[in-house]
Formats: sequence, structure tokens, C-alpha cells
Amino acid sequence: MQARAYSVYGDEQSFLRNINEAQNIVENTPRTLDTLSNQFDLVEVLQEKAQGHTILWQPLKALDIYAITDTLRPFRTLRDMGSYTIVKAQAYTYAGETDEGVKYAIRGLEMAQQYQSKRHISRIQGMYDRLSVTPLGRSAKMKELHTALIEM
Repeated sequence: MQARAYSVYGDEQSFLRNINEAQNIVENTPRTLDTLSNQFDLVEVLQEKAQGHTILWQPLKALDIYAITDTLRPFRTLRDMGSYTIVKAQAYTYAGETDEGVKYAIRGLEMAQQYQSKRHISRIQGMYDRLSVTPLGRSAKMKELHTALIEM
């Protein structure tokens, strides 16, 4: 999605324009097997929107969106749950809720290890690296996460 690229590069206006357009399209597209198999449904778009807000240092907006996606999709496969747990870890940690964020991150690490996803583990490492140079990175919980990453 283009929206993700815009959020990574800090272009909030382009991110919002693209993600809101995607949300409008998905809300006006009938759900079919094709849309579900291509992961183009409201939950996927909302999760992408939430992740963008986290990357743009707006984690509280992300957490509000995750409260909605929790109800829209209460059950997930292990891999999907691992990925979802990791993005929620990022939002909580970026919001300064390091206890909750690290709890989710360690749970995400454990799941990623179960299904052997180096990519998902690297997303947690990326979160740690990005936050390690901020005041959040000096918390005891972040040190606990660092230890868990080393042990992976």
C-alpha cells in the first residue's frame, strides 16, 4: 500500500489521503471470497491505518483503531495473531505504556518463534532500535525486551 510508504517517510497528509481512500473503497466494496483472500477488507485497512498512525508518532489514534479491530475480528490464525500482537506492542510502547507494550512484544516474539518468522522478530527489533534512542528506550521494561531479543 502506498499509504504505508507515506507514513514511513513522515508524510502525514499523503498517508491520510491514501488510507482514507482505501477505507472508502473497502467500505463500498461487497465482501467476496476474492476480497477476503486478497486481504482487502475493513479490518486489514483499519490495521494499516493504525500502523501508519503509530509510525507517525500518533499511537493513541492507533490504539483507538485497534479497539475497533479487536471486535471486528476476535479470532485469528497464529501468524495473524502474532503480527497483530506486534503492531499493538508498537502502539502501546510508542504511547509510553512500556509495561503493556513490552508485554505484547514478548508475547509477539514467542508467537513469531513458534511459526518461525524472522521477519516478525525483526519488526520487534526495529521497534526496540527506534525507541532505544528516546527516553522510552531507557526504561527497565525496554531493557527486559532487549534481553528477550538477545535470547532469540
